Amino acid sequence: MENSALSSLLSNATNKALEWEFNNLSFKDPTAAAVSSMLTNQLTISINDSSISDREHFMLFEVALDFVWEKLNTGHWCSVENSWRRLFTLISILKARTLLYFTKDNERKQLLKAHDVSELNQDIVKICDIALVMGISILDNFCGKLANILCAYVLPPIPDHVDNSDMKSKRRREDSNYDTNLGRSKNVVSVPYEDSLLVEDFVNNYKCCNKPVLIKNALSHWPAISENSNRHWSVSYLQKVTGYRTVPIEIGSRYTDDDWTQTMMTVNDFVNKYVLNKSQNVKGYLAQHNLFDQIPELRDDFDIPEYCYTGEDDSDDTAINIWFGPSETVSPLHTDPKHNCLCQVFGKKYVRLYTEDQSEYLSAFENGILSNTSEIDIEQDESSIAKSFPMFSKARGYECILEEGDILYIPPRCWHFVKSLSTSCSLSFWFQ
Repeated sequence: MENSALSSLLSNATNKALEWEFNNLSFKDPTAAAVSSMLTNQLTISINDSSISDREHFMLFEVALDFVWEKLNTGHWCSVENSWRRLFTLISILKARTLLYFTKDNERKQLLKAHDVSELNQDIVKICDIALVMGISILDNFCGKLANILCAYVLPPIPDHVDNSDMKSKRRREDSNYDTNLGRSKNVVSVPYEDSLLVEDFVNNYKCCNKPVLIKNALSHWPAISENSNRHWSVSYLQKVTGYRTVPIEIGSRYTDDDWTQTMMTVNDFVNKYVLNKSQNVKGYLAQHNLFDQIPELRDDFDIPEYCYTGEDDSDDTAINIWFGPSETVSPLHTDPKHNCLCQVFGKKYVRLYTEDQSEYLSAFENGILSNTSEIDIEQDESSIAKSFPMFSKARGYECILEEGDILYIPPRCWHFVKSLSTSCSLSFWFQ
């Protein structure tokens, strides 16, 4: 099955198709255009020159990718021209295709041990994933489809390292360690909650009033949450489905810390190093990542909440992100411009909220990038906070514990602090 699928996919990535893509790159910056032109000319000549060995091809693609990678990581991400992202994907396809032909060549394959072939295929998946994260989907999503084919039909299954019942007992023990100091503020009350909520009542009583609401047990119909589903999400399930896939991981306690950084690693490495390893002191977090464009087969495991259909845009424009990590991962007090339905798939989280009208008391950073984030560390006791931020004592807020199957509606520009109380996974649905 994989041979026919691969053959069909490779028919979308012929030299002619790639050359057409190269010739249609367009840059606004004249210097970038000149550099890109020289680079693409060299690459176009290379892919059409049969006298150049695969090794020479590969080395050229490596150098070219390193060069474009620097362009993608210079300045703010929003200011990067899409053509650089497209060029990064094109070169990634060339690199992946070269490695793929290497693994399909029988004579060369005989020179390799079986585990080496597997490692090469894992390298190809990583190349594709980094292109999906940093680049742009082209040639009928070649990178996404190639990664999916290799993971589904070629690479060996990832063993089930964690028993689901054991994870539940671990989560119960972690829950008991919940820091109740977070819930002792005299100026904080419980988020209003509903056991069920009609869309019309959601709009009239909460959305139009910019008021948060916790909707309990609202997601039991999701395959990701249903106990009777073979797609029930757990750490083991995410490993099995996404283990070979490379994703961006946040490293550090919170993004406001000086030592906070990001790195790319496979989901399997992330789980083993940061989720299952209880002796790990450094926090790792798969946070605010659109995993479902990268691995669309996961989209069958959940539905967009009906409340998201009340926005100005249709559901196709709802931004869906995953938040998956160990206990005590933190999102500092911050605000986002869109409506948000935060859905808890497994585990528990503590959430503190302050509506937009409390902004003057919350001491946002003056820095442009962090201007949506408060300087206040909610985990400090109130007397310590008051010494540095005396206005905070006037802030009035809400709090709740988000449990499996719950939806927390967070209005636009509503400040929120989130802390995992156990190994947990949430999905956020942002809509206008």
